[in-house]
Amino acid sequence: MKAYDLGERIESTRFLGREFFVFVWWLSEIGEGTVMLPGHGDVELHLDAMLVLERQAEGVESCRLKGADPSTGKEAKEALRDGKLPTRAHVQLSQAEKAFSFAWNADTLATSGVKIPALLTDAEDDGFFERMQLIEELETLLLCLFEQFLRLRLATEWEMVVAPAIRRWVKDEPTMSRAEYEGLRDRMVARGKKR
Repeated sequence: MKAYDLGERIESTRFLGREFFVFVWWLSEIGEGTVMLPGHGDVELHLDAMLVLERQAEGVESCRLKGADPSTGKEAKEALRDGKLPTRAHVQLSQAEKAFSFAWNADTLATSGVKIPALLTDAEDDGFFERMQLIEELETLLLCLFEQFLRLRLATEWEMVVAPAIRRWVKDEPTMSRAEYEGLRDRMVARGKKR
């Protein structure tokens, strides 16, 4: 693949990061702030402090929301209904006793300003390895979430079940429950293992 082909391919699929953000936001809300990741258990996930939504029209229209929980306000859903998709967010992610906080970019899926849980060891060498292990744990959780999204996004269930449920959620109409979503996800995983 030539370099310019790769660049074109990246640009043509950039929307996936924004759809992924909407998916994570929806998952967080139907789970009341908790997302179940197979193999990792329940993870608390909140979009907090800052949320930026944008729409490409004749230029870029953006909406920047700040506050303790900007994703739960009327303005956030109104921006989604207006066709704006999340491009950047500040995220709190916790698993068991470990709490992470970071800024997340939808277009690149890059994290920045990562705050990791407090270190348990005081030794300089051990502290470095512990930091790297914590960063790796965060990366693993995010990859697991993205894998869940891609598995669904590429399946027929996306257009038939998940996308309509997300559209209803955007309109503040009854949507899929966490249990219904987890049942769908588990059936897809089982179907994938049979192949």
